[in-house]
Amino acid sequence: MTVSGTVHPLTRRAADLGEVNSGMQMGALVLNTSLSAAQQNDVNLLLEALQNPSSPQSHQWLTQQQYGERYGLTFGAFEN
Repeated sequence: MTVSGTVHPLTRRAADLGEVNSGMQMGALVLNTSLSAAQQNDVNLLLEALQNPSSPQSHQWLTQQQYGERYGLTFGAFEN
């Protein structure tokens, strides 16, 4: 599965050698993610509201689940 826009330019020139042996182990995998511009803007507004004593959202912190539902990864960007 390829995520659109995530292939490094040097990797595009690499030759696909096919599937690897199923017993081969990968030592590590690093996956870097970031919020979209809209999500980052929403987080900034939320943080301001959470810290503003006159806001109805003052100190109404999100749970981990709420944060994940609101800002977590989605699989809509994946292509097959």
